[in-house]
Amino acid sequence: MNQTQKRSNAAWYGAAVLIIIIIIASSALSYQYFNPSSPLSSPTSSPSSSGSPSVGNATITVYAGEVSLSSSVYGFGNTESNITSPGPTFTVKVGTTVTVDFTNAGTMQHNWALVTEKTSGNTNLAFSKAQIASAAYAVSPGEKGLTTFVANKAGTYYYICQVDGHVALGMWGYFIVTP
Repeated sequence: MNQTQKRSNAAWYGAAVLIIIIIIASSALSYQYFNPSSPLSSPTSSPSSSGSPSVGNATITVYAGEVSLSSSVYGFGNTESNITSPGPTFTVKVGTTVTVDFTNAGTMQHNWALVTEKTSGNTNLAFSKAQIASAAYAVSPGEKGLTTFVANKAGTYYYICQVDGHVALGMWGYFIVTP
């Protein structure tokens, strides 16, 4: 076997390894995205200071934007410097009046909506008034929005950015209403 054939074979082996790595990484990301019960998306925070949900009023502060300045992954966070994908999990009890204080800390337009399914552009709100702005009229960078609604039915819901493609980029989180 001459030197040129060895180089050619090495290039094919390298390309094959790269393709296998891409397939494995894509499979892992797809599993995480389509499997909300995976360990990476378990509940992590609550709007109440004690960590356990209570009936009454709850104010949730939410920031939207890039996970990092050099990232093409977007998300939500409790602070401007702690934006994650998926965003933090919020838990309240049935009957809680929830106020969401939303700030767009990102570099493009975003919104916030509490929906029944984690799909891009979903407009099936979990509760009446559980939305700040919309995909068509989103909140501009540096701007704020506010909404208040009553979480009147137990279940696991998703909060998302309805701007086209943003759910796939990581802009979602869990919102749990307990009995």
